[in-house]
Amino acid sequence: MLITGVTNAGNSGVFRIAPNGTTTISSSFVVVGTAVEAEQATYIKLTGTGGAEGSLYTNADNSYSGFIYNYTSTTAFKPFFISGGYQAATPGQRGTISAGHITTNTAISSLVFSNPAGDLSTGTVLLYGVN
Repeated sequence: MLITGVTNAGNSGVFRIAPNGTTTISSSFVVVGTAVEAEQATYIKLTGTGGAEGSLYTNADNSYSGFIYNYTSTTAFKPFFISGGYQAATPGQRGTISAGHITTNTAISSLVFSNPAGDLSTGTVLLYGVN
């Protein structure tokens, strides 16, 4: 998966992914700079929770790449690893790592890319190796 230049119309910079459109099947952590945010039964988060660590929602200087392993399996959880960077309000460019597992034995057939405050305005999401 390759994600570049994503901005959104609302004022929340939290960028997230919902496997199969649900917010209850991902357990992960996201490292933003030196801060670690643990998440359970929620979205896969690519940026911090907002405020000074949140991304500038109108700034397209961001990119992420990552993998969801074993996404077609109907018998096992699916580990994921996504890394990238974005322009934060303070102190500027931030690197992120988001990793964990999708806690379902159902195959992943869709990914919903969103933010809490509004529609995505620009950007590109490319998915490679999708069956």
